[in-house]
Amino acid sequence: MDIPKAIAQANSRLKPLKISIQQRGERLNLQATLPPKPKLSGSTSADIEKATIKWQQQRIGLGLRANLEGIRLAEAKAREISGLLLQNAFD
Repeated sequence: MDIPKAIAQANSRLKPLKISIQQRGERLNLQATLPPKPKLSGSTSADIEKATIKWQQQRIGLGLRANLEGIRLAEAKAREISGLLLQNAFD
């Protein structure tokens, strides 16, 4: 099975989760709409709660090679991230 076809099949299974696998060169990334990255300098959790939270499309580099095993692991990681997002526990 070729890699683009395997990625397309995995993405069709992940479509309800609104997370997709992308190939960039020889590596795999996840792309999803995620909460903003926390600001490190001087912001408290109260400051973050007061701010308007605007989710954005972001890529998560997985460090996985673009092969069948990498696609399987990327799909598992996408499901894990989806679960964390549902629980409001994603960081």
